[in-house]
Amino acid sequence: MANAKRQSTKTLRVSFDDPDPDRHLLHLWNRRLRIQSSFRARGRPKTLKAQLNAVQREIEQYTAELASIQWARMCEKINGSISSRRSWGILRSLLGQRRTADGAARMALKEGIGSEAFAEKAAEV
Repeated sequence: MANAKRQSTKTLRVSFDDPDPDRHLLHLWNRRLRIQSSFRARGRPKTLKAQLNAVQREIEQYTAELASIQWARMCEKINGSISSRRSWGILRSLLGQRRTADGAARMALKEGIGSEAFAEKAAEV
């Protein structure tokens, strides 16, 4: 029984941010891979090419729908806690503003000098 479980269980690597992948998208992706391997093995018949294109379109449509759902969830999270540090970090990243932890290093980079030279220049002031 343990052997049967091991054979039927599929282990997937998922990202740390989203530990629960969308099962429908995984199913579509596996279907695409199966059709693609048959397509290559059978000498590229037109029927399989049509199926492959149809699955690819379905994947693209579903991922667009999934992205809009995830965006709506993100907006709901931000809406409830606009004053939190995480929310402002997300908004800053959307605006393209990066914030470094070390302001002195950022200033040295802006001046085009090394951090040691910047420290000496700051000591003079």
